[in-house]
Amino acid sequence: MTTTRTRSRPLKTIRLSLGALVILALAIFLLSNRAPVMVAFFPFGTMGTVALGAIVLIAFGLGVLLGMLIHLPRRMRAQRRAKRAERQLAALQAQPPAPAAPADETLSLPPAA
Repeated sequence: MTTTRTRSRPLKTIRLSLGALVILALAIFLLSNRAPVMVAFFPFGTMGTVALGAIVLIAFGLGVLLGMLIHLPRRMRAQRRAKRAERQLAALQAQPPAPAAPADETLSLPPAA
């Protein structure tokens, strides 16, 4: 059984537009800030000089990676639930239909004791 994903076209367009704007803003910022800056970490002291754009790019990449790692378990859980539901649906569809009870028969209850 194959499933198709349906996602509204306007939502996809908005997401792509926002992503393109973020990347464009990042690229403009990187090209505008090429001056070297001192990099220091508290316990280690000064580590050296690096272009500001590189620091921002690394921070952006780490943020994206962290966001993906946080989102990954939820996505995997949803995928497992969807596959389980598809298997249950396929099993129910494979079962023969239950015979229909005649409409004119009435059920009689045993006498009360």
